[in-house]
Amino acid sequence: MRINRTGKTGYIIGLSIIIFYFAFPFFCVQPAYGTEGKIIMSDDKTAVIPVIYGIVCFASFVLAICCCLVRKRYIKLIMLSVFVFLCNMGYFAMSVSRTLEGALMANRLAYLGSVFLVLFMLLIIMDVCGVKPVKAVTVLLFCISVAVFLTAATGGITDIYYEDVELVITNGTAKLVKEYGPMHGVYYIYLFLYFLFMMGVILLSVLKKKAGVDKYAAFFAAAVLGNIGIWLSEQFLSENFEFLSISYVMTEMLMLFMFSIMHDNHESLGKTVDETSPCCADSPRMKLLTSREREVALLLLEDRKRKEIADDLGITEHTVKKHTSNIFSKLEVGSRKELISLFKEKHQQLK
Repeated sequence: MRINRTGKTGYIIGLSIIIFYFAFPFFCVQPAYGTEGKIIMSDDKTAVIPVIYGIVCFASFVLAICCCLVRKRYIKLIMLSVFVFLCNMGYFAMSVSRTLEGALMANRLAYLGSVFLVLFMLLIIMDVCGVKPVKAVTVLLFCISVAVFLTAATGGITDIYYEDVELVITNGTAKLVKEYGPMHGVYYIYLFLYFLFMMGVILLSVLKKKAGVDKYAAFFAAAVLGNIGIWLSEQFLSENFEFLSISYVMTEMLMLFMFSIMHDNHESLGKTVDETSPCCADSPRMKLLTSREREVALLLLEDRKRKEIADDLGITEHTVKKHTSNIFSKLEVGSRKELISLFKEKHQQLK
């Protein structure tokens, strides 16, 4: 699957800003209030943890902007960066909350980010490893993620996720102390299965010796194993800091770095460039086409369907049809088959 270019980036950024705009008032520092016994305050010293969360949140915001501004936008990487940002914003907002209601809202925002970021992490790894799931599987994964988030969001509303919860503020840092309900284990199972699927996809691709995958597999395996290790360690340590917030940012940076390397090497996600592509790109005939027509032509040479081309380039099928007609006219061919034959002959002559 080639990198998607999309005109929806502005919508994604706008949606993130709207979420922040409407959610932020719930997180602002306010005088403590709430049901007696639900808020516990101790020494109000300089809070270090909120500062760290703030720095991590800002870093994830900058990375999200970078993912949106890269020349060849990849929608799944953009979505990953948005959810990493929302997750870290939730952690930061929770640490500075002074109301139980505000802390619970921040907790839901953190869950929103953490639930969906692993979904897009898996989809990116599948793209890089050349594993293309059927649409029904993607829809199923999305529905499961929605169900897990809605379950986690019931914390403070029903007792299925948290039987009891109170806000503890120690040295200026707020933290939710929870008594878990019967459905809390669903989130742990969800994360464990996603990390397991990621490792499974990587190992399967390596065993099948898919071209172009081996050199990236080690990086992805290290990122996934790192997240697993940090997640497991957090289950046994009583630290007040969520180290996964930093781990997610580092994973995102790694993916953005690998993304740039793949483009520098003229590679596509999910498959290496077709053997005719190098000569196609440098062909004098290709210079007769506009930049967009060249992109469409290269995808036609990969025998991609019109709908796939439209989805990858972020344009309509009608526009693809129009570009295809112009390509055939300029290159003096009458069909896709003739176009492929034309460049295969050129490639053979150059060998």
